[in-house]
Amino acid sequence: MALIAADNRDVERSLQKLMTLSKKAGAEFSDDMVVKCIDGNLSIEAPPDSVGQVLMWLPWHCLVPLKPFNLSVVNDDIVISSHDEGLARASVARMEAFLELYNLTHKLALHRRTSPWPLVASHPELLAYVTRGRGRGAYVISGKLYEPGKENELLLRSFLNSRVFSYKTSGQQSPTQEIHVEVLLPILDSMNHHFNGALYSYCQRDKDRYLTVTRSVPLPEMAPEMAPEMAPEMANECFAYYGWHDSFDTWMTYGFIDESVPFVCSAPMRLDLPDLGTIEVGHVIQNRAAGEFPESEKDLYFYIPKLLARRKNHIEVSSLLIPGPGAPRALRRALHLLITEMRPVHPRQSDLVLLAEQQIVAANANYFRNLRALLHSLSPKDPLQQPVRENFIRLCDLQLARIQNYCFYPK
Repeated sequence: MALIAADNRDVERSLQKLMTLSKKAGAEFSDDMVVKCIDGNLSIEAPPDSVGQVLMWLPWHCLVPLKPFNLSVVNDDIVISSHDEGLARASVARMEAFLELYNLTHKLALHRRTSPWPLVASHPELLAYVTRGRGRGAYVISGKLYEPGKENELLLRSFLNSRVFSYKTSGQQSPTQEIHVEVLLPILDSMNHHFNGALYSYCQRDKDRYLTVTRSVPLPEMAPEMAPEMAPEMANECFAYYGWHDSFDTWMTYGFIDESVPFVCSAPMRLDLPDLGTIEVGHVIQNRAAGEFPESEKDLYFYIPKLLARRKNHIEVSSLLIPGPGAPRALRRALHLLITEMRPVHPRQSDLVLLAEQQIVAANANYFRNLRALLHSLSPKDPLQQPVRENFIRLCDLQLARIQNYCFYPK
C-alpha cells in the first residue's frame, strides 16, 4: 500500500483523503510509493531500484476539471465560490480535497512570494517586454487580469497555470472541433519537475483511458555517493518532466528557475538570409513527427523545429533552441536542414547557416541584456517583489551565460 509521510497531522489527513477519493474513482498507486510533505513541500518518493515501475494510474474521470468551478481567494486561501449544476458529487469532493491540501500547505501564499507575475503585472513596461519577446503558451494571461483591483485574480490564475495539466479533446458537436481542457492531477500534482524526470504516459485498460507516470531515473545530484552529506532518503525522490521548458519558461510558469535545462529557447524572430529568403521563428517548442526529417538526422529530432507554413522563399517554424555543451552542433545542423529544405542546393549554404546562427545568438543575447537592464531600473513598492526581482535578474544572467558559452563550443 502506498504510504503518506507528513510532518503535519492535518496535511497527512488531507493527503489521505485525496488518495482515498482518487482510489474510489479507479486510481491505483504503487505499494513502493511514498507521498511526502515536509514544511509544506510535497514530493513523491520510491526506492531507486524501482526505476521504470509505474507509480500511479489515474483514470481520465478521476482528474479534476477546472472549468466547472468558480474559484476565488480569501486571505491566501482558495475557496469554491460556486460550481456547475449537475456536477458529480465525487468530482466536487476531489476538488475540495485538493483545495484543502493547497491551503494547509500555504501554496498560494508561497506563490505570492515567489511568482514573477505580481511584479510583471504591476510594471506595464515589463509586462509588454515579457509577453512581446517570449509570449509562450501557459504563461500568457488575459490582459484583463492586469487591471487594478485584479491582483488576487491574477495570482489565482497564475497559480492554477502552474498546476494544471492541459490536453485537447474532440468537441461533442463536431469531431473536428478541438476543446482545450484543464485538469488537476490528484497525488501526481505532488511530484516535482526535473528536466530528466519521467514523462507522463497514456494507456488503455478495460476501455478506460489512464494517465500514468513511472519511477524516474535517480538523478546524479541526488545520489548519496555524489553528495555524502545528503540524507539517503533524498535519493528516493521521483521527478516528473512537465514539458519542453527552458529556465525562462519554468520561471514564468512555475516560479522557479530550472538550472538543469541544457538549452535556451529562442525568442520569436525573423531570419533574413540574402539570396534565399526568410525564416520566421515562432515562440512554441514543437517537434516534428518521425518520418518528417531524414534518417541521418534522427539523433537531432529534439532540435528540429516543426514546419508551420511554407511560401515562396519563406518558411515559418516553431521555436529554435540554442543548445548546451551536450549537443554543440545541434543548432547549426537544424539550420542546415531548414536551409536545405528551402533550397536543396545553394552555393553559400554554409555561410547562410553561420549568418542565421549569428542572428539568433545576437537577438537572444540582446533580449536578456535589455530585460536585465529593465529589471535593474525598477523600484518595486511591494517588499515581496524585491527578492522576485533579484531572482529575475539571476535568470537573465544564467541565460546570458548559456548563450555566451554556446559561442565557444567546439563545432
